[in-house]
Formats: sequence, structure tokens, C-alpha cells
Amino acid sequence: MLELHALNIADIVSEVGSIMSVRAAEKNLMLNIKCAARTELNIMGDAVRLQQIITNLVSNAVKFTDEGFVNILVKAEALPGAGRQVVIDVVDSGIGMSHAQTERIFDKFIQADPSISRRFGGTGLGLAITKQLTELMGGTLAVSSREGLGSRFTVTLPVENAAHDDLPPEIEPIAAPRTDARGHILLAEDYEGNIIVAQAMLEEQGYDVIVARTGKAAVEAFRAGGFDLVLMDVQMPEMDGYEATRLIREGEASGPGGHIPIIGVTANALVGDREKCLAAGMDDYMSKPFNPAQLEHLIGKYMPALKA
Repeated sequence: MLELHALNIADIVSEVGSIMSVRAAEKNLMLNIKCAARTELNIMGDAVRLQQIITNLVSNAVKFTDEGFVNILVKAEALPGAGRQVVIDVVDSGIGMSHAQTERIFDKFIQADPSISRRFGGTGLGLAITKQLTELMGGTLAVSSREGLGSRFTVTLPVENAAHDDLPPEIEPIAAPRTDARGHILLAEDYEGNIIVAQAMLEEQGYDVIVARTGKAAVEAFRAGGFDLVLMDVQMPEMDGYEATRLIREGEASGPGGHIPIIGVTANALVGDREKCLAAGMDDYMSKPFNPAQLEHLIGKYMPALKA
């Protein structure tokens, strides 16, 4: 069953790219993203399944590419009448496949050549599942490839435009605070899938949560006051988390309020990330994905009075 919500595919692709960039960097691969204008990619869709489709394809491309590049290309196309479709291409310079292999690649009972499986860890069921998910959304998944020259996987999905009013607001409307809340947290995050997961974790742990979907919105929400801690995604539209944190700290320095902990949230776990977060004025950082125990431990570290 699909769960359709207003979303922007560019946000999903950006999130996947951030996560997969670590694995690509480990193999010295160039991971490139090229998307159509954001206004063309506002659609009604299932964010979780879309992310799984794109993640599976990019993960597969990185796995089977030893040198060169992996490109993620996204465009929107008009169909006859009033219809539209989105086309997502994942192109790599990897080992490629023979024509016979491309004919069987989506069969869940077919595995790669044994020598390839030993070298790369096998193909598993990822592509078969990806094809099923694509077809569940009314789309198609195709492949073109040549041995030694790389592969191109193409997802084509019919889409419905998301009306501007359907898109999530940059700052959620502020509801009446819970009287039993352990604390009030500002969650600065632009990707809907991550918002759903993190907000559910925080609310389960007893916190009030307000969501800001851009760095600029996070600064505006913070200035309204009332927060005990900020979870700040470092990569957001309009203004990234580093700049948003710097502006928040500048405001604190000249204002009457005290120091509010800011925890950076990054899709990477690279050397230097912590230092970059601290230099911007953050107190600490954690990398995605994280589990409820990790989240609660880090919050408790900076909100000890509210830990119990």
C-alpha cells in the first residue's frame, strides 16, 4: 500500500547522495547528482519507497564500480494530455553486463557470475525488489549495459503534481506545549523521511518537537524561543546547518538568553566532521542513521536535568 505525501524528489536524491558519498569516497569514485529545477520535482509520492528504490540502484552502482563515476540524473517530462513523469537514471562506469545478463538481472532467483559474487559480495535481491517497488508505483525499471563499459538503470514513474499548499511548511505550526514534556526540541531537517523517523523517536521519549525544514526557518523558529535543545541537519536548502548555527550563536551572544545545546546531524561520518560542527558553534554531532538509544544518550548528555 502506497503512502502518498507531497514531496520533492530532489530532496530524496540529495539525501541518498549524502549517505552514499561515504562509500563512493572509500573507492575514490566521483558521485555526481544533476536534477531538474526543484519546481518541476514537487510531486505526490511515497517518500520511503522512492528512497529505497534510489538507494538500491546507487548502492548497486557503487558496489560494481572500481574506478570512475556514479551519476544520478533526474528530470521531469510532459506526457500527452496533462500527465507528467519523472525519469531517474543511475549511470556508472563499472564492470557492466552482457546482453544475456541484462535479460536476467531482475530475476530474484538469478545471482551474478560466481567470480563476480566473490569479488563484489553478490547482487542479492536488491534489484528484484527495486523492480517490484517501481511497478507498485506504476512505473518501469529498465537497464542498458555493455561489459567493461558500465551500466545505466532507468526508473520512469508517472507522477501527480503536488499543489503548493500541499507541500510541508518550512516551520510546523506550533501547538500548545505538552505539560508533561521532558523538554522542547527544535528539529531542523528538510527530508520528510528523516523528519518522520526522528520526530517519532523524540515524541516516544517524551519530548515536544517543532520541525523547521530549512536553515533559515530554523533560525526564525529558534529566535521565537522556548527550546531546550536543537537537532540541526547540516545540509538543508536556503541555508545549511553550519550557517544557521552561527547565526543562532550570534543572537545568543547579544541576547538575554543562555546557551542552548545544538547537536549537528550529518549523513557522513568522516574525519573532520566533528571539528567542522564545533567550529560552527555546535556542541556535538551524530551521523545518520541513528537509533533511539543513541539519540536519547546524546540528548541526555546535554540536557542532564531532563534525562530521567
